[in-house]
Amino acid sequence: MKKQTDLQKVKEVATNMVYLPYRPSKIIPSIIFHPFHDYIYQVLRFNMKTDEGYIYYINNDLEIMQEQFIRLIMESENLLDLDKLITLPYKFCFLKEIEQYITVEDLGNYIRRNWRPHVGSMREYPKISKATILRWFKQSHPEDLMDKADRKVYTKLPDAGEVEIFRGIRGYNPKQVESLSWTLYKEIAYEFARKFGEGQVYTAKIKKSDILAYYKKGGQEEVIVNYKKLQDVQLINTI
Repeated sequence: MKKQTDLQKVKEVATNMVYLPYRPSKIIPSIIFHPFHDYIYQVLRFNMKTDEGYIYYINNDLEIMQEQFIRLIMESENLLDLDKLITLPYKFCFLKEIEQYITVEDLGNYIRRNWRPHVGSMREYPKISKATILRWFKQSHPEDLMDKADRKVYTKLPDAGEVEIFRGIRGYNPKQVESLSWTLYKEIAYEFARKFGEGQVYTAKIKKSDILAYYKKGGQEEVIVNYKKLQDVQLINTI
C-alpha cells in the first residue's frame, strides 16, 4: 500500500471508467448499470433476438454526461469526493482498480463507507472474489473499518475462547457457508434464510482474532470473519 494516496492515479482510473459501456440488467433489461449512472430507467430499444440485447440509444446526450463527470472527477480534492461519484454496483470494482494507489487508512475508510453484505455475491454486481475482499479486510485497521459505535461492540466480544456466530443461506448450497458475512444472532440468520423462501441456518465458532469487523448496518449485527478459520460448522435447521 502507498504511504500517501496518489490522487492523480485514482482520478485516471475514474476517468477511464466514465467511458465504460452501459450494462443492461440481467433481470430487468430496461434498467441499466454504469459506474456513474445509478439505476437509471432509460428508454431502450431492446433486441429480443439476442440473449443480452442492445442499447441503441439513450435519451440523454452521452458525450455531455461524460464531460460533466470528467469535470467532477478533476475537481475532486480527495478519495471521498471520488467515492461519492461512483454508483453502488461499481464501488468495489473501483476499489479493486485503485487499491495499488491508496493508503491502508483510505482502504479501511472506503470499505467502512461502502460495505454491504451482498457485495461480491449479487448477480447484478460485477463480481469481486471473496478472497480479494478478505485480503482487503485483513490489510485494513479496525479503527478505519468501523465507526466508534461498531468498534465499541467489537471490543466487548470475548477475547478468550470462541464466539458463536450464525448464517442463514438461500436454498441448500453448502458452499455459501464459507462466507465472510455472519451474524451474532440466530434470529437474524433465520430471518435471512426465510427471506427467499427455502433456506438453511448454520452455526459456527470463531476466535475474536479472526473476526475482522462488526457492522450494525440494517440491524443485521453482522460480523466479517476469516472464513478459512471457521470452527465447528453445523447445520441448525432447514426451512
